[in-house]
Amino acid sequence: HLHKRHGDGEQVWADGRKYEGGWVSDKPHGHGNMTFADGSTYDGQFNHGMKQGQGTYVHCTGITYSGLWIHDEIPPEEFACGMALVGASEIEIFQGEPFSIEVAVLHSSGDVMEGDSGRVLQTKAGLLSPPADKSTKVRPELADTAPTFTTPFGDVKLVNLAEVTPRTRQTDYEDIPEKERPVSRSGYEYIRLPSPQPTTTDHKTHCGHASWTNVVIPGHEMLEVVDSEDEEVEQTEEAKPKAKKKGKNSPAPGRKDRSATPDERDRWRVQGARAERDKDLLKFGAPGTYVVQISDVTEPRFFGRVLEPIYLKVNIQRIKKSSTKYLVPKSPSLSRKVQ
Repeated sequence: HLHKRHGDGEQVWADGRKYEGGWVSDKPHGHGNMTFADGSTYDGQFNHGMKQGQGTYVHCTGITYSGLWIHDEIPPEEFACGMALVGASEIEIFQGEPFSIEVAVLHSSGDVMEGDSGRVLQTKAGLLSPPADKSTKVRPELADTAPTFTTPFGDVKLVNLAEVTPRTRQTDYEDIPEKERPVSRSGYEYIRLPSPQPTTTDHKTHCGHASWTNVVIPGHEMLEVVDSEDEEVEQTEEAKPKAKKKGKNSPAPGRKDRSATPDERDRWRVQGARAERDKDLLKFGAPGTYVVQISDVTEPRFFGRVLEPIYLKVNIQRIKKSSTKYLVPKSPSLSRKVQ
C-alpha cells in the first residue's frame, strides 16, 4: 500500500484529535470513531476521509445529531429549523401567580427533534407596557435608564424572571390548621404569596424540550403598585363584608363608620393592615403587559447555526383584594390563555 495506512488502526494528532477505525490509502474509511480537538465526537461511516453515510455526532456542548451525512456535512433539511412554545403564546395571570414555559426544538418537518439535547436556551423578560389604570405608577427617572431589548411587539424594559415554591394556592384545605384555614368566597379563594427566588435563566434541552416551571415576574423598582381611591369599589362583591342593618334607635356613627379622610388613607397605606398585606405584593411584577424572550445561546454554535428567538406575552392583571388578603378565581391560569 505504498507505506500508507490501510486496514484498522488508530491515529492521534498533536492538536488533540484522535481516530480509531478503518483506513484506506492513508485516510479514514469505513466505520470509525473520531474525537475532535474541541471534544466533539463522531461515530459512524467515513469515505476517503469524509463523514459519509450514517453517523452520530455529539457536539462539545452536548447537542447530538444521529443520521445521514453527505460529503462531510449534515444535509440542510436535517438541522433543527426553529423553536416553538408548547401551549399558548399569550397568557393572562394575576399578579404574583406563577406560570410555566415549555419549549420544543423543531425539525423542518414540524416534528420535535428528539435527538436535540444539550442546546442552551436562555430566558429574559421585559415590561412592554403598564396598564392604563391608577394601580400602577411608573417612575420615569428609573424607567428611562433601565436596560432594554427589542421584541416583535416593541422595545421592552428588562425585568428578568424568578421562581416560587410549586404551590401558592390553598388547595390542601384539610391539611391547614383550623384557625389558619382560608375562607373561600363565591368563585374566589384566598392565596398566599411566597417570596420569589432567583432562578436559572439558562436551561439545556433534553430530547428536544426545555422548560421553566413555577416562574414569576418579580417586582421592579421602576414600577410601583398603589391603592387607587376606588379600590373598595373594584373589590368583588363576594369579598366585601356585608354591612349590618341598623335600627331606628342605632347610635350615631363613630369615627370608624365615617368616610376616611385623604390623610387617613395615606397613613393606612403605610401603617395599616393594607400595608402589611401589600408588602408581599411588592415583590411581584406590577400589572401590565410583559414579554418573555427565549433565545438559543449555545456556544460554540452547532455548525455555526443558531435558532431564532421566540416570545411569550404575559398579561398580568391586578389581583383582587379583601381588607387584608388576596383573592384569585378558582379556575387555574391555564383556562385564561389568550388564543
